[in-house]
Order: sequence, then C-alpha cells, then structure tokens
Amino acid sequence: MTSLFDSLRPFLDASALVHALNVDSEGAVSGVNDAAARRLERTSAQLVGLPLSSLVTGTDRAAAAEIVNGTCDSAVLQFVPTNLTAFPLSVQALRHPEGFLLLGEPPILPYLRIGDDLTAHANDLAVQSRERARQTRKLAGQLAAHESSHWHLARDQAVLPICVTCGRVKTVEFGWEDLADFVQRSGRFLSHTYCDSCAREELDG
Repeated sequence: MTSLFDSLRPFLDASALVHALNVDSEGAVSGVNDAAARRLERTSAQLVGLPLSSLVTGTDRAAAAEIVNGTCDSAVLQFVPTNLTAFPLSVQALRHPEGFLLLGEPPILPYLRIGDDLTAHANDLAVQSRERARQTRKLAGQLAAHESSHWHLARDQAVLPICVTCGRVKTVEFGWEDLADFVQRSGRFLSHTYCDSCAREELDG
C-alpha cells in the first residue's frame, strides 16, 4: 500500500516552497522532500532516522513533542540547518497510520507585517506630500501679497533707480553706489533746477 508521503512525493519534490518531513509514530524522520533537504543542508539519507526534535531549536522542542504526541497539529517551528542559522516554518501535521506528514511553509504573517508597514509608510508620505503642497501654496500666496503690497518699490526702481531706504542709486556701470558719489561723478551730465518749494523760497527771498 502506497503511503501518503509516497503518493504526494512527485508534487512535494517539485515544490520549492513546501517543506515536507514524513515522521513515524516514534517521532523519527522517515522521509523528506528536496526542498526540506536543501533548507536543512543535509541529504535525505542524513535526515532519515533523526528525531524531529533534533531539527528544531531548544525552545521549540516542546512544541515538536506535542506534534509527535498528537496533542497539536500546527505550530511555527524554528528549524536549524547545519550552518546553525535557524529559520521558521509554519507547519501542519497530516496524520496517517504510520505517523504523520509534516508540511511546512515560510510564515506568511511577517510578510503581511512588512506589507502593512509599507502601506503605513506610503500613507505617511502622502500626508507629508499634501502638507508640503499646502505650505507651498501658502508661501506662494504670502509672496504674491507681499509683492502686491510693495508694487511701488518695483515701479520706483524701474523709473527712478534709487533705494528708498538707504538712498543709494543704481547705475549700469557701477551698480548700487552712494548718491553723493553719483552726483559728483555725473554732475556735468545732470540738468539743474529747483523743486517747487525751493523755487518759491528763492522768489520770496
């Protein structure tokens, strides 16, 4: 009579994800598929006969014993390959008359947590992007308001290139310079006249 492990062997050996260990009623490994042998870094011949408890970490031996005893059918066990770097498998025991077939896969939950973390991070980035856009619009509005309230500065600079704060004048050749220096240097090119109030004083005097 073909055992459960033997009947599933072609499928199990073709799978790179499913790790299968056939375990007898005494808790000893009686067969493994290729994926399990590769991950445990041993040949099938080396694994056959080993107690299941010898393939897991010390903290997981009690859980492995419960599976062997039939008091538990599923668990997440940390398996130890020859390089001693433990790896987790979410295992399920399929019972049969000679023992059980232990099927294991990498736990899905950690990957779901990573997906949740990525989703939360993406949401945070979206919130930050919206906030940056709002701040940009706010600053643009403030700049526009500032420019509109100081329009006369731009007009004065275009028509009369003199700073209304420090009194310096702007020339193409020298840039911003003191008004006195400009007048001294360019006096012969300037037309001279009186403003209205000074003209009245001159006439009244």
